Amino acid sequence: MMVKKFYADSSREALRLVRDALGPNAMILSNRKTAGGVEIMAVSEAEVESVTQSAAIRSTSRAAPPSRLESAPRLESASRFEAPPRVHSSPRAAAASRSGVTAPSRAEQAVKP
Repeated sequence: MMVKKFYADSSREALRLVRDALGPNAMILSNRKTAGGVEIMAVSEAEVESVTQSAAIRSTSRAAPPSRLESAPRLESASRFEAPPRVHSSPRAAAASRSGVTAPSRAEQAVKP
């Protein structure tokens, strides 16, 4: 692909130079300010078409590898309503959970008769 650079004092002038040299359908690849004004890198429409056509030919000539999702074994999904396992903040809370005894809440601990 033949990329051309255009330099001008303003963007408007640089774009006019691009249109004059490469046509109204040129593709702008980059533009940036420089010490002397503006730099625009562009290619003609014919260059873009030739690159896209050759890329399309190359992609259709290769056999597509099988999708990883198609070859992966299917896993049984968990029920939507199944609760996730509880994470305990302390070993004491974990032991109480396993034994079925619930630990008193902070409010219950604060109120001691």
